[in-house]
Amino acid sequence: MLINFKKIILLVLSFDFLLSQSQNEVNLWRLAQSFERAGEYERALKIYEELYLKNPDNRTYLDAVVRLNAQTKNYDRAIYLARLWLSNHPDDIDMMSKLGDVHFKAGKEKEAIEIWDKIIRTYKDNPGVYRMVADYLIQNRLFDKAIEYLTTAQKIAGAPELYSYEIAMLYEFTMRFDKAVLEYIKLLKRTPSMLPSVKSRMSAYIDRADVLKQIIPILDSEARASKTNIGILELYAWVLNEARDFDKALDVYKQLDKITFANGEVILNFANDLFNRRIFNMALKAYDEVIKNFPNSKLLPEAKFGYIRSREEILRQRLKNKIENDTLLFSEFKKVESDYTEISKEFQATKYEAEALFRIGLIELDVFFDLDRAQRYFEEVEKKFMLYLGREAIFKIAEILTLKGDLNEAEEKYKYLLNLKNFPDTLKAKFLLAQVWYYQGEFERARKVLEDVSKITSSDYSNDAIELLLKIQTNRFPSDKPLREFALAELKLKQRKYGEAISILEDIISNCSNCPIVDDAIFTLAMSYKAIEKFDKSIEYLDIIINEHPESIYADDAMMEKGIIYQENLNKREMAIDTFMKLISKFPNSIYVSEARKRVRELRGEIQ
Repeated sequence: MLINFKKIILLVLSFDFLLSQSQNEVNLWRLAQSFERAGEYERALKIYEELYLKNPDNRTYLDAVVRLNAQTKNYDRAIYLARLWLSNHPDDIDMMSKLGDVHFKAGKEKEAIEIWDKIIRTYKDNPGVYRMVADYLIQNRLFDKAIEYLTTAQKIAGAPELYSYEIAMLYEFTMRFDKAVLEYIKLLKRTPSMLPSVKSRMSAYIDRADVLKQIIPILDSEARASKTNIGILELYAWVLNEARDFDKALDVYKQLDKITFANGEVILNFANDLFNRRIFNMALKAYDEVIKNFPNSKLLPEAKFGYIRSREEILRQRLKNKIENDTLLFSEFKKVESDYTEISKEFQATKYEAEALFRIGLIELDVFFDLDRAQRYFEEVEKKFMLYLGREAIFKIAEILTLKGDLNEAEEKYKYLLNLKNFPDTLKAKFLLAQVWYYQGEFERARKVLEDVSKITSSDYSNDAIELLLKIQTNRFPSDKPLREFALAELKLKQRKYGEAISILEDIISNCSNCPIVDDAIFTLAMSYKAIEKFDKSIEYLDIIINEHPESIYADDAMMEKGIIYQENLNKREMAIDTFMKLISKFPNSIYVSEARKRVRELRGEIQ
């Protein structure tokens, strides 16, 4: 932190002076200050001059007069007054520094430097004076000269870390990040607790590749030399983390864990951070380090569970990207389920058993779509761990009942949740209950609940409620029939009954071409064909939206989805670029513009 010594001096002087002045002078002083704060410098100066002439020995008045004369470019007057004071008070270092400041502002840089250098020569053994003068240099952006003074102060004080934080900031101002890091290292050697402040400063530029190239070798060398300095090792690990050199970062965290006798906790925290950042392959490696090297640690259950969760997420990514045979993936998912089962048995009646059973239920639901098996696992969680994951399990059971078509049973589950005392997910349950009624064609019941949910704009479900509410309100006339059919089609899609959904949607488009719901039907049909990997048919219906319904609320959605299909599914790079560029041109206010630009840059090889 840059401590402004002259301001501290002035505050003390101001306090003393206020105590000794008449009320009238105090009022005039405050009026002048208010003028100065408002930028009315001439009016402020007039009052300051009046006060000074009455009290020429008052240091506070003098300071104000010198400051405002310099502010209004009356440099000769400011210099005269400063010199007059110094003729009687030759040891006033702050006024000497201010005299240099006025000279500099008057364009007399050589004279200013001579004044400041003279102060330093006179008080060469006082580190505080170097710092006081450096403040004026910094104000005038003479960063190199300020660095010279402050580094000299370090030497005469015999304290390499003195003013290191301030010197590092000056190096940052002048883009010499390697030298800044060297100063931070000096600081951390003496005071490791300064690490949060150092990281806060460095976070402004740590994402720059050119900076990382400068500072990583310095930190690497220092970390090797300072194998037990926690501050330096933590800084190095953090920089490596930001540089995405996770293997080296892991090595440093292992060293930190060792010297702090953390018994695996430092490594586990790193693993959890990687997992939360979705860097699953490296998280897997970090969790494994804990499992192999700390078999008796109390952290073992968390590490084992994190290891399996990382494997699950890696498999989910591979499944999403469709880069290999589903059969092989499914066998690996079964192995993950088996490992979750082992965890549930090894740590019975703990949160890890609950989490493991819940994850198996999710895999059965999301990956295998085995609704009966998934329901059994969620029911087991509800039965054994109602106070931990029980409510989340009931949500999943209600979802499964919806997927099975047992809408009345799903409704009862949501109502049960809503009747629980102090239930925190009321809005979620209300929205999902309204959705069930929507599938059943009970639009009026759904509408009333959706209106309540939509009013709570801070809720994650507010936008979903508004979207469904608008769908109901704009598509019920002249009759409910097309909307009922569309709601049924949406339920079929949710149930993965794509053939039935497609048939219903095609009937709506064919028989109700002028109904308000037709845009929804065309876009949903396009997405249905995408889901079953009939990409040409999907593009065919997306083009109907784009070309025949250009005013549709789905027009930009259709353009975006078309570009994504070309990019991700058909590998037609140029057509993807062309589609995204058309979206940017035709829909400049679309929420997809930023994403479209990013994809164009990726396709052109401008970003990785």
